[in-house]
Amino acid sequence: MTSYRGTVLLVVLLLVLLAWNSGRVFLPEGEGLPAFFVEKKSKMIWIELGEGFSARGAHQFYDETALEDVMKMTPHFGLFMDGSVAPLSSGEALEIRLDASGKAVLIRDWMPASRRIALGVALHPDTMTREDWEDLPGIGPHLAEMIELDRHKNDEFRSYPNLKRVRGIGEKRLEHWREFFMHH
Repeated sequence: MTSYRGTVLLVVLLLVLLAWNSGRVFLPEGEGLPAFFVEKKSKMIWIELGEGFSARGAHQFYDETALEDVMKMTPHFGLFMDGSVAPLSSGEALEIRLDASGKAVLIRDWMPASRRIALGVALHPDTMTREDWEDLPGIGPHLAEMIELDRHKNDEFRSYPNLKRVRGIGEKRLEHWREFFMHH
């Protein structure tokens, strides 16, 4: 065997050994193949924690996270959780306030559209306020008011394409806003 072939073989063997050994670091002993062969993607959601939470601000959670798990981040956890609340959705804003009797009350709302856009959270036309509409390019106070009036008069939009029912919104505008409403 020539010196060059021997060096190449040695380098290849060392790389394989290094890859195998580094993969073992990510798996508990006896778990099988090294971790670098396994790719697990998990969807994350953004939740904004406000008043009543010790860690205020926007936080990422796994989409499987139950509201109960998020509520453990507040000192008022045991005061009001009954297990009957809806699952969390990305872009929600949570606050906890105490009512006059001292009972903790959970308030669920939506982050402002500007924050959802910055975090890459898809918007939904039924979760937006007039101010949220004005955060989108090409929408001023008049069109935002038209959208809100249409929703109050004709009920929820239910889906993004149904915005076409508002006078002044056509395919071109919808295409321009698509990136804000569709999950990327």
